Amino acid sequence: VESAGPRQPVVGHPGQEFVHVLSGRCEYVIGEERLVLAAGDSLYFDATVPHAALPVSGEPCRLLSVVASED
Repeated sequence: VESAGPRQPVVGHPGQEFVHVLSGRCEYVIGEERLVLAAGDSLYFDATVPHAALPVSGEPCRLLSVVASED
């Protein structure tokens, strides 16, 4: 997630999603909830709920995202 890049839209898609922060910090929006994640933090959630990763404090954030879906 680059601070200088375009903002990622908040969207949902079929499946479940696992996100692990490799480096930096980011804000993760899932539905109405906002979480600030740092290196080493992880999330697992229903990917049909609209979600997005957003930069925090102008620093880049590297994420590993894994999606599992039967679709």
